[in-house]
Amino acid sequence: MTYEQFKHLQPSAFQRRCGVQPETFEQRAHLLRPQLDRRGKRGGQCKLSVEDQLLLVLEYWRE
Repeated sequence: MTYEQFKHLQPSAFQRRCGVQPETFEQRAHLLRPQLDRRGKRGGQCKLSVEDQLLLVLEYWRE
Protein backbone atom coordinates (compact mmCIF):
# COMPACT_ATOMS: atom_id res chain seq x y z
CA MET A 1 0.00 0.00 0.00
CA THR A 2 1.13 3.54 -0.64
CA TYR A 3 0.93 6.46 1.74
CA GLU A 4 -1.95 7.90 -0.29
CA GLN A 5 -4.00 4.83 0.64
CA PHE A 6 -2.85 4.88 4.28
CA LYS A 7 -3.66 8.51 4.99
CA HIS A 8 -7.38 7.82 4.55
CA LEU A 9 -7.37 5.25 7.36
CA GLN A 10 -8.67 6.05 10.80
CA PRO A 11 -5.92 6.86 13.33
CA SER A 12 -6.33 3.54 15.17
CA ALA A 13 -6.09 1.54 11.92
CA PHE A 14 -3.11 3.62 10.80
CA GLN A 15 -1.30 2.96 14.07
CA ARG A 16 -2.11 -0.75 13.95
CA ARG A 17 -0.67 -1.00 10.45
CA CYS A 18 2.43 1.24 10.85
CA GLY A 19 3.17 1.12 14.57
CA VAL A 20 3.07 4.91 15.00
CA GLN A 21 0.32 7.50 15.21
CA PRO A 22 -0.39 9.62 12.10
CA GLU A 23 0.96 12.75 13.82
CA THR A 24 4.24 10.99 14.66
CA PHE A 25 4.48 9.73 11.09
CA GLU A 26 4.08 13.28 9.75
CA GLN A 27 6.75 14.59 12.13
CA ARG A 28 9.21 11.90 11.03
CA ALA A 29 8.49 12.53 7.36
CA HIS A 30 9.04 16.26 7.90
CA LEU A 31 12.44 15.57 9.51
CA LEU A 32 13.52 13.13 6.80
CA ARG A 33 12.42 15.20 3.81
CA PRO A 34 15.61 17.33 3.50
CA GLN A 35 17.83 14.23 3.56
CA LEU A 36 15.77 11.97 1.29
CA ASP A 37 14.28 14.37 -1.25
CA ARG A 38 16.72 14.38 -4.19
CA ARG A 39 14.65 15.97 -6.96
CA GLY A 40 16.81 18.03 -9.27
CA LYS A 41 20.11 16.71 -7.93
CA ARG A 42 22.70 14.65 -9.73
CA GLY A 43 22.72 10.90 -9.39
CA GLY A 44 19.92 8.42 -9.08
CA GLN A 45 16.45 9.62 -8.30
CA CYS A 46 14.27 7.59 -5.97
CA LYS A 47 10.93 6.57 -7.41
CA LEU A 48 9.27 6.50 -4.00
CA SER A 49 8.19 9.60 -2.12
CA VAL A 50 9.62 10.34 1.31
CA GLU A 51 6.38 9.18 2.92
CA ASP A 52 6.42 5.90 0.99
CA GLN A 53 10.07 5.30 1.96
CA LEU A 54 9.26 5.90 5.63
CA LEU A 55 6.22 3.64 5.38
CA LEU A 56 8.35 0.89 3.86
CA VAL A 57 10.88 1.12 6.71
CA LEU A 58 8.19 1.11 9.39
CA GLU A 59 6.48 -1.93 7.89
CA TYR A 60 9.85 -3.70 7.66
CA TRP A 61 10.59 -2.98 11.34
CA ARG A 62 7.17 -4.30 12.33
CA GLU A 63 7.94 -7.63 10.69
